[in-house]
Amino acid sequence: MDQELIDQIPENENTESHQLPKSFNALATFAYLGNGFWGIVFMTFFFLVVSGSNALYSAFRIKFENEALVAFIYLIALILCVIPIVGVYKMSKQNKSGFSQYAITNGIWILYCVILQNPVTIMFGLLSAAFIYMFYTFLKYMK
Repeated sequence: MDQELIDQIPENENTESHQLPKSFNALATFAYLGNGFWGIVFMTFFFLVVSGSNALYSAFRIKFENEALVAFIYLIALILCVIPIVGVYKMSKQNKSGFSQYAITNGIWILYCVILQNPVTIMFGLLSAAFIYMFYTFLKYMK
């Protein structure tokens, strides 16, 4: 008899579900694709500069004075593309620290885009800011 009464008591009526909405998966997929694309681009440029190839010069008509500095900048840009992927993965596992990781590295990316003062890069920076805001709206579902 006592077991029947215990089974009828609701476990926790006041706790809200911490399951991420399905729209998070779509947003995460776009973040994976975008950061992965830029990561591949910067990795390609990094290896072209390190190998001493003239492919960048022939494609963009840009001759670099200090190739080591350019390679370092591309390496930093590559890291700025990989860390947000890890942050999104952590968020998909409902870990709030993933948002901080994503927001900080994409914030640095936004600053980089603004410093270049090119309308296209500024547009990419605004897109990154929109992604940060959209991920921010999902924080209430994370632990």
